[in-house]
Amino acid sequence: MADEILKKDGNNTPVSGGVDDATDDILKLRIDPTSKGALVHPVGAGGGDTWKTDDSAFTAGTDSVAPVGLLADSTSTDSVDEGDIGAARMTLDRRTIVTNEHASSANGVASIFRNFGANATLNVKSSAGNVFSATCHNENANTRYFQLHNTATVPGASDVPEETFAIGSGEQAIIGTDYFTTNGARFDTGIAFAFSTTKDTYTAGTAADQTTLIRYS
Repeated sequence: MADEILKKDGNNTPVSGGVDDATDDILKLRIDPTSKGALVHPVGAGGGDTWKTDDSAFTAGTDSVAPVGLLADSTSTDSVDEGDIGAARMTLDRRTIVTNEHASSANGVASIFRNFGANATLNVKSSAGNVFSATCHNENANTRYFQLHNTATVPGASDVPEETFAIGSGEQAIIGTDYFTTNGARFDTGIAFAFSTTKDTYTAGTAADQTTLIRYS
């Protein structure tokens, strides 16, 4: 929509204050945040026109309407309710904070789960999360199966895994972003690992025969 409305008398001088019914000036309109959405002439605090021509050079000190952000520590939280209006959030050095549900751990850095032969199965995270990569080494003389379960508890016998990977005797499986993608594989309930003798369900293997690392958030 055009930012000007031309009245019939052809007076081409923009008004500097309120609407003058007698002169029928051209009106440049903007929304006034102090009057709950009313359209008013865009005169800035210093009397300058707040409308700027596209691709024009920026001049320091001129009046303009600009987006603002909340300067805050990146680890602090706001008290907000659903439906609230809020400013874009920025760090104290004015960097815009962008959150990603696939990298929700502190500072966007994934956590690392380690199991060096202590358990054949264990809960990694008891709430929803993402797995970005995993490494599992099988020292058993037979093929074993590295499994990931979508559960907030420890998998039980015959539980069905979300993911299962065959690892030959003495071999190591490295599953990275080529499989999980950079966003990670989503586990809506929780994340648990298992070292199994069977592929499609969990059957406990010997804990000491495995070494497992999992990057997750």
